[in-house]
Amino acid sequence: MKKLVFILILCLCLCITAESLAAGRKTDEGYTTTGEDYTMIVHRVDSDGVSIYGRLYLPLDFDESKTYPAFIFSHGLNNSAEGFDSYASNVVKNGWIGYSFDFVGGSAVQRRTKGSIKTLSVLTQKQNLLDITADIRALPFVDSSRVVLCGASMGGAITSLAIEELGNQVSAVVLIYPALSLGNNLHEQFASKDEIPEKVDINGLTVHGQFYAELWDLNILESALNYTGPVLILHGDADSTVPVSVSIEAASLFADAELVVVPGANHGFSQALYKAFEENVFRFLTEKMSK
Repeated sequence: MKKLVFILILCLCLCITAESLAAGRKTDEGYTTTGEDYTMIVHRVDSDGVSIYGRLYLPLDFDESKTYPAFIFSHGLNNSAEGFDSYASNVVKNGWIGYSFDFVGGSAVQRRTKGSIKTLSVLTQKQNLLDITADIRALPFVDSSRVVLCGASMGGAITSLAIEELGNQVSAVVLIYPALSLGNNLHEQFASKDEIPEKVDINGLTVHGQFYAELWDLNILESALNYTGPVLILHGDADSTVPVSVSIEAASLFADAELVVVPGANHGFSQALYKAFEENVFRFLTEKMSK
């Protein structure tokens, strides 16, 4: 009887180990799975010595001898790469490829990219996006003259910081309820940078005070305005986290911008936001990139 119990426990342990190994392989470079509209391949990018987990979305009839325009998605605080799966599906159906990834320190849950959210850094995440953009533009099947960056919430803020440096390497930018006002009220909260505590709270998450210290001397919108290419902003008029007024101001200041206000949409992905993306993004890109 004892022998039988031991065998059963051994089998259970082997099954658990096999499942764990299989789960681990899902984060490895080249792991492939097929969705309804695309093939997803794990593609990792090195950024300052850290292996960034990313998801490359290719059409089901992908032809490596062809070149495709590319969409690079940047997620918001405490989110992750797969949050853009449905958006990537739309991108692929329109003849593009998509890429989304997990920022270093971008989530309290995901660990596919090393780095704790406690050490969240806008400068680190900006570098992540710069390195990823360089990598994706260099892929042999990517048309480097047609690369679009798309960021949501804090991912929109990081995108806005990166485009100042990337300039015409980016064909257009899509911002979804972007946190362009991130850090704007720090000078009201603290008399000086030295007064920023060792730990701060941001949306219920405890992060290192260095996160605020980095923002002290930054003006995200001011940096973004150095980008003169086309910008499309999607923002809900019921957003209680980043008021739509932030995007209204931004749209009036960019050299070439269009704002789509989504009635009733709050902060976060919703059916209304997705519909606005579906109805407006490729209409906008066709108008701007055909000029």
